[in-house]
Amino acid sequence: MKPLAIDLYCGLDGWGEALVSEGYEVISFDISDQRAKFGYPRTPGIHLVLQDVLTLTGAQFKSIADRLRVIVASPPCQEPSYRAMPWKRADQLTRP
Repeated sequence: MKPLAIDLYCGLDGWGEALVSEGYEVISFDISDQRAKFGYPRTPGIHLVLQDVLTLTGAQFKSIADRLRVIVASPPCQEPSYRAMPWKRADQLTRP
């Protein structure tokens, strides 16, 4: 049985694809299927769960805890990234 990884905020499955290539089975979480949105096929070995990661609970992972080896979390960082840009896009954001 393959070791298991969880990919939070999976997006286009960059982390998931890397983990699958290293022999992991991956459960990916995101609020939308970005691969389908852009017409990319699902990668074998990656199982997408459409769920907001803010609603996850530890109880969901109880049955897989013995196989779980890695949890990756790559939340979107557009707003902080825009703030670091010296051009117009950063100026459009409201200041905290």
